[in-house]
Amino acid sequence: MAEIGIAELLISVSSLIATIIISIATLAYWLGRRFTALESEIKRLDNKIDNETKRLESKIESEIKRLEDKFEGEIKRLEDKFDNEIKRLESRFDSDIKRLEIKLESETARLSSEIRNVETRLGSEIKRLRESIRRLGNAFVSYQEFFIEFLISEGVIAREKGDVVKREAKRIIDVALTNPIKKEEWKRIKELLDKDELTLEEALELRELARKVAWAYGHRIEAWKLHLYATMAVGFARKKLEEERKKQQEKKESKEK
Repeated sequence: MAEIGIAELLISVSSLIATIIISIATLAYWLGRRFTALESEIKRLDNKIDNETKRLESKIESEIKRLEDKFEGEIKRLEDKFDNEIKRLESRFDSDIKRLEIKLESETARLSSEIRNVETRLGSEIKRLRESIRRLGNAFVSYQEFFIEFLISEGVIAREKGDVVKREAKRIIDVALTNPIKKEEWKRIKELLDKDELTLEEALELRELARKVAWAYGHRIEAWKLHLYATMAVGFARKKLEEERKKQQEKKESKEK
């Protein structure tokens, strides 16, 4: 009985093991099929992804190229528009600059003409004023010469007064180096001033030189003192000649008596 039970147990165990083996084999087969199907699906998906990726890359490249072409065209259009605008502005500026240059030249010519006219009128006025001043100066000099000679002839001014004026007049020699009067003329003035008494010819010569000094150095009082002394010298010389003439006349009349 025991042997029969063990045999049945073994059979049951063997059946169970066989069932398990069959189940495992079936499961392995099923799993193998499933894995094969999964591998196929995965491969299909990989291919699909690769294809989709290639399609998207191609589409993206095409879109990028299209945009690049579009941007290049737009950029070229903008560059052309910018160049045309620059040329238009340059042409406008050149025209405006040329117009302004013409206007400036015209205005400059007009102002130059006005300045020349003003200079001409001013030069004429200055010349007229100088002539008026010279005439006034000549009148003053003539009046002074006449008045001094008259006072000397009337005995109002003594010879001693002439020596005082002479000392003052000699100061004008100090400016000889800066005067337009010739060196020889200064030398002659000094020679005449160093003399104690002048003849009428020398006095007239000195007065002529004194006039030149007065005109050259009218702003210096010494110049007018020189002219004053020269005029006094002329007066003294003429008075002396007149006195000598009167003495000779008196001698002649006394002899005749």
